[in-house]
Amino acid sequence: MPCQSHRERGESVNRSVNSLSRDCVVEGVETEDQLNMLTEMGCNLIQGYIYSRPLKAIDVQPFLDQQVRTDVVAVG
Repeated sequence: MPCQSHRERGESVNRSVNSLSRDCVVEGVETEDQLNMLTEMGCNLIQGYIYSRPLKAIDVQPFLDQQVRTDVVAVG
């Protein structure tokens, strides 16, 4: 489980981004706990090893075509 200071930092950044009416890609998400915490905060643009290692451009579309989660956007 992510530590409390990480959660507080994430919530603070999320509030700042929302107050500016901007989207923000959260990078470096590696675990289900991190993903769950971020989606609970309302983050829906998430990138990281939780979805995939870095992909070659030619492999991106087939990867996206195979996605089963529809509540978040995978940014590979």
